Amino acid sequence: MQEQRKNHTVFIDNREKISADGVLNIEYFTPEAVAAKTSSGRMIIKGKNLVVDTMESQSGNLLIKGTVSEVIYENTGESKSLIKKLFK
Repeated sequence: MQEQRKNHTVFIDNREKISADGVLNIEYFTPEAVAAKTSSGRMIIKGKNLVVDTMESQSGNLLIKGTVSEVIYENTGESKSLIKKLFK
């Protein structure tokens, strides 16, 4: 049985707050970066003074406060071995 993909949305409010839904878990967080697994792949938020204000695991809602400078997505579905990466 295939897992049903949930919607994933992101809202950035004046680069001071970022809210997202469809977040499965937080992989790591520091004042400069937050990495989260979402229904659309891995999302990395970079900035300054970042604080995870709210993470609701049941609903998948995430709220981060601080100065947001970047939002990056990585496609986690295409995992390659170290050897394949080296000899690309």
